[in-house]
Amino acid sequence: MTMNRTAKPRRKFSRWGCALGLVCLGSVLFSEFGVTATPPKISLIERWSVNGTNGVLTHFDTDANRKYLLESTDKLGTNALWTGLFTNSERFPSHFVIPDLRPGNHFYRLHVTP
Repeated sequence: MTMNRTAKPRRKFSRWGCALGLVCLGSVLFSEFGVTATPPKISLIERWSVNGTNGVLTHFDTDANRKYLLESTDKLGTNALWTGLFTNSERFPSHFVIPDLRPGNHFYRLHVTP
């Protein structure tokens, strides 16, 4: 008795199929890394005193490979003049504590760029 075996056709991916797969994989990975970046947030502002001079310490966390700019102003409004206090240069995530010993009350904001 003889058995009849039929050959199954091999499936091959075309160049377009491989290219489409790579594009889809790249967009999934890119969107995943883009979503995980945290928005800039000042986590704590606390009072601090050095030799009788009162000030504050501003705390915030950073993500890797992103540039952060901490600014302050003494009044809010459309004509507010924001002054840069700190810009990070590290390429790794970190926690920063920035002192501000200037007299008076101040408002703070934190910018981030990719």
